[in-house]
Amino acid sequence: MTESGPPEEPSEPSATPGPDGSGPPQAPIEGPARPISPGPPLDAALTGFGPPDGAAPDEPVAPARPGLRTFSLEHRVAPGLYLVGWLACLIGLGLVVVGILSEPSLGQVVLLVVGLAALSVGLIAGAGQQSLQRGARAASPYTGPSPFLLFAAAVPISVLLDVVAAFILTVFGLDFDSPVGIVAGSLATALPFVGLVRLLVVGTGALTVPDLGFAHRGAQIVRDAGAGALWGIVLIFATGVLALALGSLLPVPSGPLPVATTAGERLADLLVAGLIAPLSEEIFFRGFATTAWARTMSRGAAIVRSGLFFAFIHVLTISGAETFGQGLGFAAFAFLGRLPVSLALAAVFLRRGSIYESLALHSTFNAVPLVIVFLS
Repeated sequence: MTESGPPEEPSEPSATPGPDGSGPPQAPIEGPARPISPGPPLDAALTGFGPPDGAAPDEPVAPARPGLRTFSLEHRVAPGLYLVGWLACLIGLGLVVVGILSEPSLGQVVLLVVGLAALSVGLIAGAGQQSLQRGARAASPYTGPSPFLLFAAAVPISVLLDVVAAFILTVFGLDFDSPVGIVAGSLATALPFVGLVRLLVVGTGALTVPDLGFAHRGAQIVRDAGAGALWGIVLIFATGVLALALGSLLPVPSGPLPVATTAGERLADLLVAGLIAPLSEEIFFRGFATTAWARTMSRGAAIVRSGLFFAFIHVLTISGAETFGQGLGFAAFAFLGRLPVSLALAAVFLRRGSIYESLALHSTFNAVPLVIVFLS
């Protein structure tokens, strides 16, 4: 073991060999030594993705992945699917716009149908690519598509199914105001929402069927349904008072269903309002959307986002406004009048994780006022 002492200061520069040990000697550089940074690798300098501050240069770092709204094929899990989604959406949206601006004709119908089909394919491809992208992340709390994106994908598919349903009804001499037409139109709207959840959420493993709220069995289902029905009756009175107050300030829009004048139409309205619409909406907005948001944010934030989203989509169903001001009043009435029950549905669902309770609440809230109107 040797003792160390202060370094000896060289009296004069000494010659040192070259970097490879051969060649003419090189004089050392005078002054304090400075560490040389290796700098980012070439691909990091070109793409902007490199090791974060403090990471070793040779330490493997997962490259940042751009979001769905950033058009970039680099670092995508399925770049081809992403590209198809973008191109199909642009083509479909362009055809739909041209079709809307065209004169009524067979060509306009063809443009709208082809445009809606392309838009549907593009949005489904985008949702699928987003699921694959999120699934590639380590320990991600939710790996499925965005509820907003999946809702956008379901809308053009619903319109296409409405067109198909209208054609079939016309062949049999029926229309959407008939009992069969009322049910057919409701199914055309409901099936895409349930089908996309099955295909891109449950099918990809992002959520399971019990995650959607179908975990309870037997007597639990009965208890959940009873509690939900009681909540529905309470909310009928609460929103009734709110509707009276809003009606004194805002114009009141008509309901989404046609006015029933026969027993068959009333039965069809009751089937749609009490079963078909609540079941599909609970699967999509509570079982899927609220669960997905609750995994990525606090429970309160998930309830608020779910409630605002569900109340907003009811604005899209209003019609019959003759002026812009009247339409704005209809929209405000529909949104504010639906907001309390929208928040309650999300809160009730997350409280027990049971879709049976929120479904019973939803069905009661829709069906009881209809029954009262029919009996009166």
